[in-house]
Amino acid sequence: MKKTRRAGIAILTVLSVLACLFLFLHFYFQINRQFPNPSVERYAIGQPLNYNSVEIVVQDFRITTWTGLLSLFPDTDFYYDPIEEKNISDGDQMKVALITVTLKNTGDIEQRVPLYTTVLKTLTWCNGLDRDLFIDLNEDSISQLSTRPFLAPGEELTCLLPYTAIEGMLLHRDWERFDELTFEWQFDLYPVKKLFDLS
Repeated sequence: MKKTRRAGIAILTVLSVLACLFLFLHFYFQINRQFPNPSVERYAIGQPLNYNSVEIVVQDFRITTWTGLLSLFPDTDFYYDPIEEKNISDGDQMKVALITVTLKNTGDIEQRVPLYTTVLKTLTWCNGLDRDLFIDLNEDSISQLSTRPFLAPGEELTCLLPYTAIEGMLLHRDWERFDELTFEWQFDLYPVKKLFDLS
């Protein structure tokens, strides 16, 4: 009697596990059919990307340190101090990747460009836009100082997009060769992944 009871419990357990597995696989494949992997569009520096009637062109990409940034922009009054904010000992412990971007509204209605959602990435590191540094570097060119600037029809805007990395964010070997890594600037993710190859 006990053997048949144990056998019944074992069979019931196996059937329950199989039913759960079947349901999991069914919903997994159903969701993947509804939301397939995004297609990928790659752009090069200088090549325009069209986003909601806004033409986006990467003009330049360069990497420097915080110390180098201060010498590139000697007249800029930086309110942001990464040595204090990020608790680093000197300006060479922070890399700053700068993307110069031109945005032009080619449509006939006002458009907003979501720069705050962009990501700069390599195979071993990724980071979003450094908002505080963005405001410092674009104080004169963007009137509303927003990472989602509005563009009137025909309006064109050039701005600097900073992405920062500190030494502890990467493996030591990647930090040492940070300037040589392959960078992608990811603008949109789904249903079409739009990115710029920067290296």
